[in-house]
Amino acid sequence: MTIEGHKPQPAKTKETPIDMEAFYAEIGELVESVKSGRLSRFPELLKVNDVRELKEEDARMWYQVKNYTHKGDLEREAFNTYRQSCIATKDTPENNARKQLAAIMVHKLTPIWMQEDLDEMEEEAK
Repeated sequence: MTIEGHKPQPAKTKETPIDMEAFYAEIGELVESVKSGRLSRFPELLKVNDVRELKEEDARMWYQVKNYTHKGDLEREAFNTYRQSCIATKDTPENNARKQLAAIMVHKLTPIWMQEDLDEMEEEAK
């Protein structure tokens, strides 16, 4: 039932809570793997001194990128907005951990998005 003159608000979707300790452990394990030489990818992780500088926003984006399987699973604009939030401004201090994690995600997404663009161009040419 609506009250006259009052617009009903759309239902807010509740985000699933992130287990930050598990996220920190996952990224910490990657950092250690790179430092020890067991993992040669992601040299950016050598610049991450404290995984606890990462925020819930980073964890959410990490899992979206990590689980990206279908076109549209992650909108490019949303990722670019996230990436911009990792860059220091006059109002936000440098957070190297966030910046390096975003760089790793760029490395993962770029070839995927390039292939999607090529597939789309081929489809349009038919």
